[in-house]
Amino acid sequence: MDDLFLREAIKSFLKEDLSQGDITSDAIFQTADVGEAVFIAKSPLICAGVEIAAQVFKTLNPAINCRLFANDGRQISVGDKLLEISGPVLDLLKA
Repeated sequence: MDDLFLREAIKSFLKEDLSQGDITSDAIFQTADVGEAVFIAKSPLICAGVEIAAQVFKTLNPAINCRLFANDGRQISVGDKLLEISGPVLDLLKA
């Protein structure tokens, strides 16, 4: 997939999805709050889309740290880590 096309598509999707804001997250968390999350396989699978998921987080906020543990096309077992993210909690939830 063309990287420029993908970046522009992600920007468009985020703009549409966040056009009305995220009132629930904004009501619960402060701008300075930071968090982290780990994406873990709950069943056996073939990894697909984890690299795009990381790019969504980085497009919304380049300060979000993304650590990939799997690549698309790879066989994944139950309990395997796919992705770790950390950064401003409001942006993690919005992405």
